[in-house]
Amino acid sequence: MSNNTKQHDKDMRKFQKEYEKTKADVWKKTRHFELRSHKRAVLGVLVFIVLLGMFLAAEVSSGYVEKVSRRWKAGRNYEKTCSQMETYLDEGAYGDLFEYGEYYHLTDSESGKFASWYPILWCAWRYDVTEKAAEELAQNVEISLDRIYDGNITYFADTLAAFYRETYEDAENAENPEVFETMRQRMAEVLKEMLPLTDEEISELDGMTSARISKLLRERYGLE
Repeated sequence: MSNNTKQHDKDMRKFQKEYEKTKADVWKKTRHFELRSHKRAVLGVLVFIVLLGMFLAAEVSSGYVEKVSRRWKAGRNYEKTCSQMETYLDEGAYGDLFEYGEYYHLTDSESGKFASWYPILWCAWRYDVTEKAAEELAQNVEISLDRIYDGNITYFADTLAAFYRETYEDAENAENPEVFETMRQRMAEVLKEMLPLTDEEISELDGMTSARISKLLRERYGLE
């Protein structure tokens, strides 16, 4: 065998070794990259699952499942639910009406089967808080005029003005506007009993601003 042939074979073996080494390095790096990518993908999936679990746990703990269940139950017994709410309306038990609607989460949405009840329920709530504010004023007056604070008068005036505004606004597009008119009539009776105002002054409260109501009450309580 000539020297040239020997050298050629030697070079070929060297080239083959270098090729195999390069091939092995490339495969190793590729495999390493694939493993890292796979680990990242798995980690990403795990993070997503953990976050999803946390979200679902938060929803469950916040009563979401119970909320859906109660609202579904009310819808399934639609006629019975409406009958009970109509009873509260007829009796003027507006606080009980709102609590009943709130329990079944009918106060959470303006859509669905109970859409027409949504404004009624919230006006019932407004009626209830306004009545309680009037009662607090009356009770404080019975004890002493010193128990009447500007904050009490301001709060009552604000919620009364809101009551009139909301009952008129909600009645505009309501299927049964007479419900809101009845609320206003009953509120007038409450005010006659609780406040030191004449029938004429009480009739004028409907449409007054909260500032005007506050001023009128301060005058009647002798605070101005």
